[in-house]
Amino acid sequence: MTDEQVRSGGIGPMRPDHKPASFFADRHGMWTLARAEAAAEVEARIARDNIEIVRLSFADQHGVLRGKTLVASEVAGALRNGCGFPGSLLLKDTACHTVFSTFSPGGGVGLRELEGSGDVLMVPDPGTFR
Repeated sequence: MTDEQVRSGGIGPMRPDHKPASFFADRHGMWTLARAEAAAEVEARIARDNIEIVRLSFADQHGVLRGKTLVASEVAGALRNGCGFPGSLLLKDTACHTVFSTFSPGGGVGLRELEGSGDVLMVPDPGTFR
C-alpha cells in the first residue's frame, strides 16, 4: 500500500488541491498504517471468500453483543467512516428492553447526547475481523 493510499484510505475522490478526501477515522487520528493494512486485508478476504454480509458488534454494559449487519459492499465505508446505531442499544437490560426513558431530558441517564435515542457512531477495528 502506498503512502497516498494510506492517507486516502484507498477510496474516495481527490479534492481540487490534490489532497485526498478526508474520512472520519482519518480526521480523528485513528487511520494508521497498521489500520490501513488490516482494512485492506479485511476487504481482500471479503472478496476472496465471497462473504455477503458482515456483523459489526460491540459488547454492551452487560456483555451482550449488540450491533448491526451490513452487506459486504458497505464494510469498506464503515471501516473509514463508522456505522451508526441507535443510542437506545446502550440503555437496554439483559432481556433487550429499553429501561430508561430515552425521550426525556438527558435520555433518562443524564446524558444529553442520548436524548431522543440519537445515533451513536461505531468505527470497526479491522484487526478484530473474524
